Amino acid sequence: MAIQHSPVEYTHALREVDEADSTAEKGDSFERLAVLLFSGISFLQKRGRKLRTDTGEIDVIIEYQGSDDLTIFDEYSRFIIAECKNWSRSVGSSEIRVFKDRLNEHGLNLGVFFARNGISGDTAADASKRVQDIFRDEGIAIIVISDYELEQIKRGFSFYEILDQKLYELRFSE
Repeated sequence: MAIQHSPVEYTHALREVDEADSTAEKGDSFERLAVLLFSGISFLQKRGRKLRTDTGEIDVIIEYQGSDDLTIFDEYSRFIIAECKNWSRSVGSSEIRVFKDRLNEHGLNLGVFFARNGISGDTAADASKRVQDIFRDEGIAIIVISDYELEQIKRGFSFYEILDQKLYELRFSE
């Protein structure tokens, strides 16, 4: 997979996220980081950002443009939406439900949820359990990217490989 951004560019974008002060700056910088990560995958392209709909706002819209090689995106819808939560706490189950509803509303079956501090734990009411249930019951894959994965990318791991591993874990976890 062709990487189009440099480690320096990524580190700079991550620093902007870390140094953002206002709520608006935190959101904008995190969305820019998400776009940068997706742009590093040659067959993905940003199609929109901050799109207002009847039911809310879509942070980032990515389009899978196809590839001569088999990719992790081939079995999913052409468009992928990303939600970016640069919060000081983990994201709960209700936010995952809203994101799933947004995916349903637009006929999509793949979304990437960027949450700096991850999502809440493993009990039936928590977000990680909801992500599993949504995949099992509806075939909608929600990939969560937290600070842990962002740090892996900083250390040289590929965003594409992280997405691939997350999809594998979602499909084959207990």
